Amino acid sequence: MTDLSPKIKSSVFWLASALTAIVLVLIVFFGIYYNNKKTGPILVPTPTSNIINVEGGELPENLPKDIVLEKDVRVLQSYYTKPFPYNKELTLYQIQSSFSFVSKKGLDENFTSYNEYLKDNGWQITGSIDKKDIKRLTAIRGPDRLSVSINISPLSKETTVGLFNIRVGLYSELNKAQVK
Repeated sequence: MTDLSPKIKSSVFWLASALTAIVLVLIVFFGIYYNNKKTGPILVPTPTSNIINVEGGELPENLPKDIVLEKDVRVLQSYYTKPFPYNKELTLYQIQSSFSFVSKKGLDENFTSYNEYLKDNGWQITGSIDKKDIKRLTAIRGPDRLSVSINISPLSKETTVGLFNIRVGLYSELNKAQVK
């Protein structure tokens, strides 16, 4: 077998290096593409310009209206967002609603009450945490994903209840007035 000239060896080396680099780029590109297709919907952080505060202790829009609430509570927070993208294809939107208050009931009583409410009102409970100082329930019903968080405030030692809902829907079904 004859020896290849240094010029040919150099050309073969650069050609092999270029092909290896192209293959690596393709592997990385298709790996990222496949991984993104596998992960499905993305949750986009809430744009702060979309947040609408609700005054007077009223429930925010898109929080389920049949949710159990105590009377005459001190409201800590009440807001909702304008619709914004839920997935990267922009076919789905989400609206977030949040309502939190200081409860006159204890942790266990609130946990039992919300657990019973969810079961009795068509919610599918998807998660539950029942610890000494914090209780949490997560549930789905139709387009709503609700989280109920009950805890003891470390400073005031008061029981606080937070209701956080994400409503997901098709952009094509969204009332155009809501998108402004």
